[in-house]
Amino acid sequence: MAGEEDKDAKIAALQQQVLQLQESKQLLEKEFGEGRAKLKQMYLQKEEEVRALRLELEEANSRVVIAECTADNRVDTEQRKCREELATLEQLYREEAEAALAETRQQYDVQLQQLQHNCNKLQHEKRNILQLYRQLQEEVEQQRAASPPPPGTAAGLLSPGLLSGLTKSIIA
Repeated sequence: MAGEEDKDAKIAALQQQVLQLQESKQLLEKEFGEGRAKLKQMYLQKEEEVRALRLELEEANSRVVIAECTADNRVDTEQRKCREELATLEQLYREEAEAALAETRQQYDVQLQQLQHNCNKLQHEKRNILQLYRQLQEEVEQQRAASPPPPGTAAGLLSPGLLSGLTKSIIA
């Protein structure tokens, strides 16, 4: 019986050990479950944070794209305005240059007409003076041929050499 008691004691000890192991297992499973629950909660929390950060990143990227588009549009608008202003200034410059050229041309044309008129007037006067001079010369020649001029008169002062020199200077 001692052997049976020994066996019973061993069985009781093993059963006690199994109970302790089962309790220990349950405790570990409970701790594992709690840890797993905490880990899952942390994972879900981090996943939510990552989603929020991704949303923020997408919004920031969208704002950057919008800002770039806006800046590009502003640059394009300013460049277009500059081109238009430059074209306007070039057009104004051409118009002013053409107007100044036309005005200068008109002034020169007026001056040229005045000079041509004065030249024609002087040529006419020159012809009249030459005609009068020739008439005077003919009269003097006729008077000399008819009678010699008395020495103190105007006809006597005009010698033939003086008359021909005067004629040459008027003709030139």
